Amino acid sequence: MTTLNVLGQVDLGQTLLGVEPKAVSFEVSRGEAELEWDDLEIKTESLNSKVVKIGEDRWQIRLTPPKGEVIGTQREEVEITLLNSQNKTNPINLVSPVKISVSWKTTSAHFALAPAGVYLNGDKPVRVKVKGLQGRPVQVSQIEIPKGAPVQARSVNESGQTWLEFQSKPPIFPTAGKPEKEATWSGKIQVRLRDGLVEEKVWVAMAKSMEKI
Repeated sequence: MTTLNVLGQVDLGQTLLGVEPKAVSFEVSRGEAELEWDDLEIKTESLNSKVVKIGEDRWQIRLTPPKGEVIGTQREEVEITLLNSQNKTNPINLVSPVKISVSWKTTSAHFALAPAGVYLNGDKPVRVKVKGLQGRPVQVSQIEIPKGAPVQARSVNESGQTWLEFQSKPPIFPTAGKPEKEATWSGKIQVRLRDGLVEEKVWVAMAKSMEKI
């Protein structure tokens, strides 16, 4: 039986880097399960949240993303649980939380990436276009690759256009019939961009597989 009627995914939209983001509201109602519970609890890691009861079995949830420090898309899994307001700590009254995926995007007034995420397969390089939005030349001042990531990266400037180029590191061949380590990897690579007046950080989301298509 459904305990809560709630969206599986919530998009908080996009905010500008360094600017206070706006809250997004959505409604949650109790499902068809016959439960004598009348309160709602929400758990998040980085989002600001507020719950307002708007009816006997209805609540409004307001979520505000954190003030962005890095350009890119972020996601977080949020837990929503229906509780008994008279006895929240009694284990008999606990329900398995409903999990929803919340996403938001931070953009910049100075830089843009296209695309902001790449997939590597095999040893062919993949490029991400770096664009300056203020008409000034863009430079890549630093690329930070997570320790142990089987990826190599560099910046390329061709005819005044700046690119980020990503490529798989040479594979580590298995020995004694053991499977290859790092066959797949996913994560984010942080890049610092500057245009002479402004320096900002961006994320490039990446997924990698050494398996042949």
